[in-house]
Amino acid sequence: MSGRTYDKMTPEERHRDRRQRLLDAGFHLFARDGYHAVGVREVCAHATTSQRSFYAHFTSIEDLLAHVYQRCAGDAVDVLREAARLDTGDPTRRLAGVVGAYILHVTMDPRRAHIMHREVHRTPHLAGAARRMAGDLADVLHLAADTTAGRLVAVAVAGAIDELVVTWMRTPGDQHGISRITAAAVTVAQQSLSDRSTRA
Repeated sequence: MSGRTYDKMTPEERHRDRRQRLLDAGFHLFARDGYHAVGVREVCAHATTSQRSFYAHFTSIEDLLAHVYQRCAGDAVDVLREAARLDTGDPTRRLAGVVGAYILHVTMDPRRAHIMHREVHRTPHLAGAARRMAGDLADVLHLAADTTAGRLVAVAVAGAIDELVVTWMRTPGDQHGISRITAAAVTVAQQSLSDRSTRA
């Protein structure tokens, strides 16, 4: 961004721009280096802003990670709800669509997968946020399946999906990894939540 363009911004626009650059820097650095290896100085250098600006927006590196995670989780929930609204007329197919949409969204940018399925667990203060995301995933799965299975079954399926994404992250460069974990996640979800499968 040129200085001239920046000078034309209002104070509110500059404030939002600095915050966005700090969030983007945190997103990149946490995913690349890991939460414990990232400091305020590194974030500010990557965002080309000052430490004073950092503390005008966030109280700590952990606070930045929390906001980065919340942004990722919010986007993921939007994707889930949009997929769940698609009326296929078949809950089993709708469930597969929800699972596939979530995994595609999370793995499309590996940094997002690392933030949501690895870095959030680096600090106990974000455990509640991770549980809420798992609960949101379970709720959408349960709704999409239109099932008589209990919600705890959906929670278990959400946990299985989390583990599958973590497994994918451990095998970088596997071109077929995403399709394999998606197929496995769909199978687990359908066998666990589909009323049709439980009656068979």
